[in-house]
Amino acid sequence: MTELARPAGLDAPGAAARRRVVSLLTALVFTGTFASVVWHYVNAQYWLKSYPSSTFLFKPRYRLGDFFEVYRNARHFGAAGQENLVYSPVFHVFTKVMTVFPDKLALGLVVTAFLATLAAIAWNWLTPDFGGPLARLPHTLVLTLFAYPVLVAVDRGNLEMVVFVLLAAFFYLYYAAHSRWAWLPLALAIAAKYYWATLLVLPLCDKHYRQLVYSVAGAIASTLLSVLAIAWSSGVGIGKVLSITGGTLRGHVEMDNTLFTVQHGHSLWGVVCVIDRWTGGDIQLWLLGRNNILRLYVVACLLAFLWICGRLLTHELADWQRATVLVVCALLLPMENHDYTLIHLFLPLALFVLAAGRVRRWWLVALLFVLLLVPMDYVYFSFQNYANSDVSTSVLVYPAALVGLLVVALRGERS
Repeated sequence: MTELARPAGLDAPGAAARRRVVSLLTALVFTGTFASVVWHYVNAQYWLKSYPSSTFLFKPRYRLGDFFEVYRNARHFGAAGQENLVYSPVFHVFTKVMTVFPDKLALGLVVTAFLATLAAIAWNWLTPDFGGPLARLPHTLVLTLFAYPVLVAVDRGNLEMVVFVLLAAFFYLYYAAHSRWAWLPLALAIAAKYYWATLLVLPLCDKHYRQLVYSVAGAIASTLLSVLAIAWSSGVGIGKVLSITGGTLRGHVEMDNTLFTVQHGHSLWGVVCVIDRWTGGDIQLWLLGRNNILRLYVVACLLAFLWICGRLLTHELADWQRATVLVVCALLLPMENHDYTLIHLFLPLALFVLAAGRVRRWWLVALLFVLLLVPMDYVYFSFQNYANSDVSTSVLVYPAALVGLLVVALRGERS
């Protein structure tokens, strides 16, 4: 990705405010992550506790497993009855292309592209007001390498890192370059992970209807072309590929009442599941079954998102506010969203920092962002049949912080 340029007109005014915000972010991210490292080290080495108390990451024996699993699935798809699709057709084709490289090299390329993109954002959008390279470097390193969602994304080797690169390209082309090609990375991101369709509201709010239409058409076209490519390369028919794609989505829905989808997550659905477990299943009993809870949750989320879209379309809000609201919706509302997806908060965070000189209650916005960038798993919960679960305080703190960020962004003054 090319160097991220800062939007015109935001270089000189508010430099002191931007330095203040970034200094606070850097100090709190470093302190919060360091404190968590010390806490888990003491748990493991002195109190002799095992996972999950020994690390804020996922199970060490599964490190990098997200990438190597999908790599194998893509390489062997269609052979000997292997029909595990990689997330979505677009992601499957991407992973299939990556199999021309050895697995460790392919992973290294993905991680390098991700960290380079994040470092470019920190260097070009967050730290220029600090002066020379030596003054900017510590802030860039801390925000790139110490933030919790970055660490968990790399630890898992999750392809969400690829989505981040695509969305960063969209933000650069849309906000900085004002390019007519901004729709292309957004279309690919939506085709890769469908819930990023929330960002289609941005060109709608700005009356960039061509960008909106091209994004939708591009997402559909890239999906269909990927289905054709999978069918052709694997020998599996088009209908079968579509059926497998639907089955992959259904599989995730069927898992959404398990603690596996709750741990290291930040979805509102996870909060519902935790409360249901604490009450011994009283929520499911009251609503006459799990399917009724799911239906109610989906309907409530759709209604809430429609109300939010209406507010974005009818109120004058700044770019950072709209971007924050829509990214938060994509992180908060889906029934399964693990913490590596929090990396996308760096995109609206960059816009917020650029506008910091004109944002009232900037300290509150900064603190809410920080809560989502440091580990918060200090207490682990016990449930019936799960005396030692890896569901912790983080699954309540992160959704609360996301809701707070949503409310502040929606209520904040235009900047």
